[in-house]
Amino acid sequence: MGVGKTTLGRQLAERIGWDFVDLDRVVEIDTGKSISQIFEEEGEEAFRRYEAHLLATVLQRPHSVISTGGGTPVQEGAMAAMLRVATVIWLKASVDTILSRIANDTTRPLLEGLDREQKKRRIETMLANREVYYEQANFSVDTDGRDAQWLVETIYKRMMDSERSK
Repeated sequence: MGVGKTTLGRQLAERIGWDFVDLDRVVEIDTGKSISQIFEEEGEEAFRRYEAHLLATVLQRPHSVISTGGGTPVQEGAMAAMLRVATVIWLKASVDTILSRIANDTTRPLLEGLDREQKKRRIETMLANREVYYEQANFSVDTDGRDAQWLVETIYKRMMDSERSK
């Protein structure tokens, strides 16, 4: 969360002429509920089930840049499925950067009701627990202090290099 998945995903899709798919938005459309509502009414486990089911569907779409939630790669088999059909990019940011980017965002159910220090600890824990999955990505890009346009061009070039080396 807060690393730039949606912003960079949209711009990258535009840059290469592909569709942009935000998995969270797909879940919201499919369920008719916001992510916050799903968490509140059904819990995180239900959200993860929706997410896993719909990930399989969106991975079948050709020529798409897919933005997944930070917990998606942790789901059983999700990272392997993504790596089979796509170039997977780990967007990195420091905890302080993430906190500053989501400071006024009220749509983060995993951080709801927490003060800044509690959010910081929660984010640190999530990142530490997820890192083993994220490290499987084809490559990573640090988004700290970087301009979106520069990041999109950097990602685009790395994707093209990755495709040429296959």
